[in-house]
Amino acid sequence: MRVANRIKQIEKKLRPGRESRVAAPVFVTQIGRKPTAEEEQKLGPHKTWFTYRQQLQAQEKANSEHLKDNPGCLPGTIEIELDVDKEYQARLSNGN
Repeated sequence: MRVANRIKQIEKKLRPGRESRVAAPVFVTQIGRKPTAEEEQKLGPHKTWFTYRQQLQAQEKANSEHLKDNPGCLPGTIEIELDVDKEYQARLSNGN
């Protein structure tokens, strides 16, 4: 999507008299070693990873707390760092 189109969509959502929310942009980065094809298949899409959901929930909660104190502000960017080894540890500790 072009930037100009995205800006028009955001402007429509922010019109006076309408209550709406702008979703925080989510950036996902891979840290640590690169997963093998077998690991990628076994772990599935990033959005299903335990560590992804954990980081997303924590940062969404921080954004909502910030917005309570600062109404009318845009939510902050959510940056998620995924590590294959940490995901395996998280799954083992949760019995998955």
